[in-house]
Amino acid sequence: MSLLKNKIFILVIVVLLILAGIAGFKLFSIYAFNSLSKELETGNKELFDGFKDEVAGSNKINLSLLKASQSLSDPTSFSNDKVDQHLDQAKTEYNNSIASYKKGLDKLDSSVSKLDNLSKMPLWLGGDQKKFVTDVAASLDAYKAARKADYDFMVKTKPVFNNSLQIIGDTAVLYGHTLTLASAKTEEEAMAALTQNFSQLAPLEKYGKDGYKFEGQDTLASEYPDSYKAFAAFKTVFGQYYLAIKGLSEGDVSQAAKLNEIGNSFTSSISALQNPLMELSTKQKPNITKIKDAYASYTKALDFYTEKKLYSKENKLVQNNQNKAVVLAYATNLYEIDKKTPPAGKSFSDLVTSLKSGNYIDSSLKYNENDFTYASDGAMYFEIGYKDEVSKKIETFVIGVKGEATTSLGASTQVVKIKDVEINLNIANTLVSYINSLTY
Repeated sequence: MSLLKNKIFILVIVVLLILAGIAGFKLFSIYAFNSLSKELETGNKELFDGFKDEVAGSNKINLSLLKASQSLSDPTSFSNDKVDQHLDQAKTEYNNSIASYKKGLDKLDSSVSKLDNLSKMPLWLGGDQKKFVTDVAASLDAYKAARKADYDFMVKTKPVFNNSLQIIGDTAVLYGHTLTLASAKTEEEAMAALTQNFSQLAPLEKYGKDGYKFEGQDTLASEYPDSYKAFAAFKTVFGQYYLAIKGLSEGDVSQAAKLNEIGNSFTSSISALQNPLMELSTKQKPNITKIKDAYASYTKALDFYTEKKLYSKENKLVQNNQNKAVVLAYATNLYEIDKKTPPAGKSFSDLVTSLKSGNYIDSSLKYNENDFTYASDGAMYFEIGYKDEVSKKIETFVIGVKGEATTSLGASTQVVKIKDVEINLNIANTLVSYINSLTY
């Protein structure tokens, strides 16, 4: 009997230990799930902060480009130095954006790796909890991959951006020279302007050399043909203009007629030139689409978390409107790439109508229309507002340049006469109009 009692006692102890182990494993699983929720609470803020940093960087670049274009377009206050200053700022902001992107990507990689490790643990979770963990991990993995591809794209295509800045800057060089010529009242003044101011055109000398190539031309021209065709056209007109003015300044009056030929030829061909910055946006579109889709999946996972009440008292993950606003922003960006301008409208319902008609968002993205606002000039910017679930206030962010663009038509159609040959300076208008099309 004592032996039987001992066996029963041991069996009871084993059962109790198993039950304790099961209970402990269940408690550990709940703790791990709540820890994941806590990580996501921090990560949710970091994702949105990263988006805002991205927007701020892009807006600064666009503003600098717009200011350069406006400075270039206004003959009454034109300053080559001012144009260069804005272009230098645009290049600095672009480099800063790439550096910031890399830091954010490294931070995202670390955060997603933690989440992946946690999601792979053999935890004892309910069906809804398992679905949430799986969905949120998959969405953030996809988001990280899309972000990495987009970063690589920015690094790879930096030469195209730099070349675009270069042609804007060198257009300012040529434009400044035509302004000097246009101010001449007599043939003598025109010849004096040619000889005394020829040194201003020194930056254009490189284009007259047969071997000159734009940055990245050997590796990127086949992949970005529209951009490098545009650059080649500017190389031709800059090089020809420089050589013609050089000849004139040295007394070769036959170059006066050559200047008109250059202007007429470029004016007739410029309509076929594409916008290099738009080509970049079009090539970037697949990355933006994947970023938007991954962010939408993440947003839907957080909605599921709330609907199924998977939260603990400490972790609710209530701030999801901001994520939906981000998805809408990327969808609007895609619309803008396709249509060249953001949806015009002054209400959120206008935006939704435009995005749904082009299949930029789908019906599975849930939102309360009363929690969002939208406004756009249909040209240069759009603004999305969302209700913060904690503060209950409407927060907004602007993508683009909010403000009216004012430009003029450059040197108009003034002419100067040299040795009975009238030189039409309309080439300045043509060049400046194309540059304006790059920036807005």
